[in-house]
Amino acid sequence: MRVICHIGTYKTGSTSFQHWLRVNADRLIGNGVYPSRAFAGTNARKVAVYAADLDAGNSSFRQLGISSPEAHERLRGEAANAMQEDVARARARGCTTM
Repeated sequence: MRVICHIGTYKTGSTSFQHWLRVNADRLIGNGVYPSRAFAGTNARKVAVYAADLDAGNSSFRQLGISSPEAHERLRGEAANAMQEDVARARARGCTTM
């Protein structure tokens, strides 16, 4: 499975791109590209928090309620499970790219 991770900083059109992915999901899947459900829309913030060191003062951590190492590890576990489920769904649909 080839995974493409789009990371957009503020004011670079990321929200518009995510909307486009949602609107065109069926066409993309038909062409072997599965748009992630696990990290779509408001869940995209989880990608940044997953990869970052714990910083309870960071607004993304606060918005997700992450204020301790245990909460951060819990989020990481949930995110990893969600991504595994996404990969399984993509493969079940015959997609080779996500």
